[in-house]
Amino acid sequence: MRVPEVMGYTKISGTPTVTGLYTILLPLFAFAVLGASRQLVVAADSATAAVLAGTLTAVAKSGSMEYVGLTSIVALTAAVMLVAARIFRLGFLAAFFRAVL
Repeated sequence: MRVPEVMGYTKISGTPTVTGLYTILLPLFAFAVLGASRQLVVAADSATAAVLAGTLTAVAKSGSMEYVGLTSIVALTAAVMLVAARIFRLGFLAAFFRAVL
């Protein structure tokens, strides 16, 4: 079920279809090693794909090598921020927002 879903998300984001397979395998492995949250989404998301495509099409042509490189940079930046949040134990912020909202 996840494979066709993420392949569709790659079409929304304007990246090659094979990147959808990486959004299944690599995040699940990384979460198994580093993750501790029960609420964390560990896969591609249609809203994220649409926002990414809407933002990056202003910078590069969808489907070009530059565009794919920029999507990689965005993904790696998000990964670094999530790992830093894990290292600095910033999970209390999620609990705070959940309690407030």
